[in-house]
Amino acid sequence: MYYVAVLFPVVAAAKGEGWSEILAPSRCPLPNHDPTVIAISVVLLLGMIASFLPQHYKIFCTKSAKGLSPNYLLLGTVMRTCGLLNIVLLQWNLFGCCRTVFTGKDCAESMLGVAQLLGQAVMFLGIVFLYSMYCPENKKQALADQGPAQNNLPLSDECKASGVHIYALVIYLAVWPFLNVVLILNYGSASKLVATLASVNGVTSMVLGCAQYVPQLCTTWREKEVGALSLPMMMLQAPGGFLLAYTIAGRPGTNWTSWITYVATGILQGALLLMCVVWRYRNRSTPLRSPEDPNPDDSELGAVLSDLQTRRRTIHPQD
Repeated sequence: MYYVAVLFPVVAAAKGEGWSEILAPSRCPLPNHDPTVIAISVVLLLGMIASFLPQHYKIFCTKSAKGLSPNYLLLGTVMRTCGLLNIVLLQWNLFGCCRTVFTGKDCAESMLGVAQLLGQAVMFLGIVFLYSMYCPENKKQALADQGPAQNNLPLSDECKASGVHIYALVIYLAVWPFLNVVLILNYGSASKLVATLASVNGVTSMVLGCAQYVPQLCTTWREKEVGALSLPMMMLQAPGGFLLAYTIAGRPGTNWTSWITYVATGILQGALLLMCVVWRYRNRSTPLRSPEDPNPDDSELGAVLSDLQTRRRTIHPQD
């Protein structure tokens, strides 16, 4: 019964304007075939996918997600999903063009913008997945220190919050994209409703793109260390955001709501990168010590007092 309820709107939408655009598109603007833009887009697509690999590798190898903010991951996933839905709605007719009019080369060139945002969203979800696996490093450390008898140790508040975030993301990813597809199939890309929906996705992506870095900036500032964040990833993605905005702006059917997000995120990711570089430099310049280690100032004071006592005994040996 559940599957009937879910699939019924899609079946009903088969007679809508959006489905007609897939079967017989009314407008199919040919791509510009600009070799420079194509080369930049392809390199950007491959580079964007590769830029996430250092972050995946670091979390997987260290078995720790310390330093990553769950709010950053939540907002980042919603932002990238909304950005992807924005360009899909605005370029909906091109899916039909690929089926009926375009050659394989024309279709590949026209869909590069969608491929870029889809690849970015999927790779960012990989970070969320790894975070959900390795979030409770404090619990795992306690188990290693205290033995198997402590298996019932509670999770930290941060990891409990991350669990709630994961459930919220699953619900969001199941509902919001599905709703967008149903509406575009029923009303078509030329309708005011779908145009408004695309704008809502674009503006939401822009707002969340700015907001997502606030909790991560606060977390990094509070921890005063890089943690699980990958510097190579940010070094690639910060300038890549501006290139991505440039290539998306040249895509047919897109508008400012499609590319402004990536300008904003490029700026904020650059700020996060700068903060991480500063903390990395400071932590390397000042060796870290554990809480059990004596305070260096206390040790120095103790050495001075000990030296004074030795001199006093030398001067007054009978005291």
